[in-house]
Amino acid sequence: MRRLWVLCAGLAVAAASVVVASPAHAETSAGLCSTYQGCEALGMGNHGYDTAGSRSYWRMYGGHNCTNYAAYMMVRAGHANSRPFSTSGDAWGWGHGSKRVNGTPKVGSVAWWDGDGKDNKGHVAYVEAVLSKTSIIVSEDSWGGEFDWRVISETSGGWPDGFIHYKDESGDGTVPEWRSSPQGFSVFTASWQQISPEYLKPGGTFWLQLKYQNTGTATWRGVTLGIPSGASPVVVGDRVAVQQQESVAPGEWATFSVPVTIPADSRDGEILSTTFQPVASGVGWLRFGRSTADLRVDSRDLFLASPTPWITGTAEQSQVLTANLGTWNPSPAVSVDWLRNGEPIPGAHGLSYTLRDADVGTSVSVRVEGVASGFVPTTRDSSSVWVASKFDNALSAGESLGRSDQLVSSNGVWRAVQTSSGKLAVVNRFTGKSAWSSGRVGSVTTKLRRDGNLVSYNRAGKPVWSTGTSKAVEAVITNSGKLVLRSATSRIRWNSANASR
Repeated sequence: MRRLWVLCAGLAVAAASVVVASPAHAETSAGLCSTYQGCEALGMGNHGYDTAGSRSYWRMYGGHNCTNYAAYMMVRAGHANSRPFSTSGDAWGWGHGSKRVNGTPKVGSVAWWDGDGKDNKGHVAYVEAVLSKTSIIVSEDSWGGEFDWRVISETSGGWPDGFIHYKDESGDGTVPEWRSSPQGFSVFTASWQQISPEYLKPGGTFWLQLKYQNTGTATWRGVTLGIPSGASPVVVGDRVAVQQQESVAPGEWATFSVPVTIPADSRDGEILSTTFQPVASGVGWLRFGRSTADLRVDSRDLFLASPTPWITGTAEQSQVLTANLGTWNPSPAVSVDWLRNGEPIPGAHGLSYTLRDADVGTSVSVRVEGVASGFVPTTRDSSSVWVASKFDNALSAGESLGRSDQLVSSNGVWRAVQTSSGKLAVVNRFTGKSAWSSGRVGSVTTKLRRDGNLVSYNRAGKPVWSTGTSKAVEAVITNSGKLVLRSATSRIRWNSANASR
């Protein structure tokens, strides 16, 4: 086996002299990037060593030094900043002085190359990824050299003499974070969904949509979609994929649409799997980013017609909304659910729905599911309607606010209500926190009288609280949670922020 002789010369700070030699990477290793800036541009970072590396870790020399970089990565992972072995600080001494050395690479371990303890001081690097038991990716720095990332394969030579396990990353040894390849690929977060038609009949073809997120720092360009080598039970024609964007910036998703043909001899209910993997133009298969779609064979048909329902009626507190289903083909058994802000409203399953106090300031929609024998159950959602208060955000002279009513701010956050405890209160609709109240006075209704006085009355019709104002023509709940009375010229006649509770 050929060895990779890298003379790192990473001596301890207390050494009297330093043997310096140029690093000599094996020709069989594949370089991915070089220099702090060059690697960072491709999404393969140095974990902050470019700024922290001037400091000594485990009493190694700072700067470009393989041992100081490896020690920094161990300290960064949580190891104490004290050398865990008593032998020389040279890379040679790392493996000979540690009891945690074996031949198994793990993400977060230190790859170690032996030396002779004299002129050849050996080398250490940080294991970024374990591609297989015989192939790894490392990041490293070198005395008198530059920071880099590279792929090392046992079959190509240059395999480490051992792996030191001080602070391995958790997991099964596979890469927890793929930072980049030279083409700028990064971590793949994959998702998939079926797109029309939505059934998987044996012998039929449908479209599968796959999405991969670029969570790196470099923009993807020239991305295509392919299949890794290996058997797949799903036939996908010639695997022609349609990518919907030419480039994918960091944080964005690459979206692919792929035709998938289900084998004609597939059994109904059988789960088939097919694996996809993005590649860069002109580059071999990437080793990360595979996504496997599990598909269940379904011989049922789609409804010939499954229209989107729509809502009629006035979207206002206490008013009735009606769900219109349209004409389905074939005619199904139908279930109906009314939704508030996308969540089902308990008990609301009829074709009509009376808007409640809790609906004010929210979006209401209806969901219809059709079920028929031999057909795929199908769900359709209507467009949503925004529900207004009975009074919107203003109570006009002569109008009353009762127990079932509420005065809502235009931003939907605040409301004025007659509470069950008998007080007029301004309450945050989302937190339930009260910004102001008239006190426990036993009122059941509050009226803005035509003389401009806002008055609360008890069940006997007796006034129990008032603002004592005149010339107010409307009471308004503001977006900041204040109840104010305004004159015809918009002059503030009363403000809850200045009133005592």
